[in-house]
Amino acid sequence: AQCPDAGDVEEHLRQMRTYRSELHALGQKLSDLDFTMTILTSLPDLWDAFIRAIDPTDLVPATEGQAPRLTSSKLIARILQEDRRLKQRTVDSETALVSCNARDESRITCFNCGRRGNRQD
Repeated sequence: AQCPDAGDVEEHLRQMRTYRSELHALGQKLSDLDFTMTILTSLPDLWDAFIRAIDPTDLVPATEGQAPRLTSSKLIARILQEDRRLKQRTVDSETALVSCNARDESRITCFNCGRRGNRQD
C-alpha cells in the first residue's frame, strides 16, 4: 500500500494497521521492525525529509531482548504529529494570504455614487 502524494496520511495509517491485523488473523505475523519499515516506505515522496531524519539505529534494539527506541506505535504517533503540523502550516499560510489580500474598503470610492467605503460590484 502506498499513500498518494495528496492522500490522507491518517487514513493511510489506519489502513496499514488494518492490513497488519488481517495478516495476523491469517496466521502471518509481521514483526514490529518490518511493520515500521513498511510504514516508512509507504509514505508519499514529500515525506522523504521526515524519513531521512529518522535515526536507523532507533529502529533496532540496542541489545538483545530490548525493544527498539522507535517502535511502530511511536513512529505512527510522530507521523500523525508531523501531519497535523503540516496541515496547520498550510492553514496558517492560507490565512496569511487572505489577510494580505484583504482590501481596506474605507479608502475605496464608489464609481456609482461617489461615496467612500461604498463598493458596488
